[in-house]
Amino acid sequence: MHNILTEIFHKVTPVGYFVLIILSINTLNSCNHSDKTGKDLANDRGIEVIDLTSIKPTNEQILLSEIAENIEYVPLEYNAESMLGERGVSNVRLHDKYIFIGYIASVKQFDSTGKYIRDLYKVGRGPGETFKRDFVIDSDSSRVLVYSNYTHAIQEYNFQGDFIGKLNKSVINGSEENMFYFNRKLILNYDYWNQPQNHFIVIDLDSYEIDFVYKNYYHYIKPETKGYGVDMQIRYTSFKEFNNKFLFKELCCDTLFQTKDFGTTEPRYIFNLGNIKVTYAEYSDWTYGIKSPEIGQVLIADFFETNPLIVLLLGKYSNNISNWIIASYNKSSRETVLTSNTIMRNDFDNGPDIDLKKGFNASRVLTLNNKNYLCYLIWPLDFLKLLDSGKLREKTSQYPEKTKELISLIKKLHEDDNPVLMKITLK
Repeated sequence: MHNILTEIFHKVTPVGYFVLIILSINTLNSCNHSDKTGKDLANDRGIEVIDLTSIKPTNEQILLSEIAENIEYVPLEYNAESMLGERGVSNVRLHDKYIFIGYIASVKQFDSTGKYIRDLYKVGRGPGETFKRDFVIDSDSSRVLVYSNYTHAIQEYNFQGDFIGKLNKSVINGSEENMFYFNRKLILNYDYWNQPQNHFIVIDLDSYEIDFVYKNYYHYIKPETKGYGVDMQIRYTSFKEFNNKFLFKELCCDTLFQTKDFGTTEPRYIFNLGNIKVTYAEYSDWTYGIKSPEIGQVLIADFFETNPLIVLLLGKYSNNISNWIIASYNKSSRETVLTSNTIMRNDFDNGPDIDLKKGFNASRVLTLNNKNYLCYLIWPLDFLKLLDSGKLREKTSQYPEKTKELISLIKKLHEDDNPVLMKITLK
């Protein structure tokens, strides 16, 4: 039972989440201010409180046109070297000129039109080789940073596939969970085997020095240890970039935080779940198999923000499992809609619908040149089925010309081709 939510989260976010515990009293207070009561909300500083306590769920679908301003489809070239299998694809990263696809242990590099260029490195244990777990793009210095499963270190490659070296002082005593790049900082979340008091580090990519080490402030007492505490590591924290700010929200925290430089951190929004909130202690009890949350209790698993909407993925407990609910908050009208339908209907061009359970993945919500993109790899067979379904009607789409272009693209695909990158520009 206690593994159900963990399994669900891994399905939703293959690259995992990380826990960010901020070293400030204000942050800690904001995390706990409405624990189980919904009262004493910290809005005296002008922080907007989004109420999720009294809205009844519906089956209403969110429309893609509400958040999207453009969709681009990029077919990835198929040949013996570039061939991708659906089960092996793990990450998508964007650059102005390139598309990088994580595939099993390697990173495949395509140009912006989808033409295959190279595998960035050889997989192995030799000089300049690695076995990828995760990677990010440092667009400022035109390098790719790859976490190596073999060396437990960050290895650098340029866009020509040359091995630059390892990041100084980046050896990790544990298993890396997630990487994120923001403003010349590498945010590295990992599961420490011998340092449970720490959650993640921030590496300055100019000095290669560790700027901050964020501490694990949670201390959980397992009953069977008779008082000997263990440090509980919940690695699930969602994080995004929006308007040149780094946004993050820990799984059992009801506050969305923001920072520009990691020097100062501020609450951005507070989500009021009141008495239905799953607390950290309750989640810990559940993961240890001690007690399940009550029916109807809710936690906010993930989010992404656009200019018109904030979209939240919520887990609602029912009969020892968590059912997914989507909350859509309109920032202009301040209205919130809860829907049990996690499929966003693509009324933009009547192309593939969006499964929001997958769309929150940090490797799919990407930022490039101050624009946010929701990225999916759509396999040719799915496109061909869509064409046969008759859904691709120009008259019923927001942009008939886009639908016409998509139909033309699909007719050129073969079942065994590489996937097509669906790149949605968010408003």
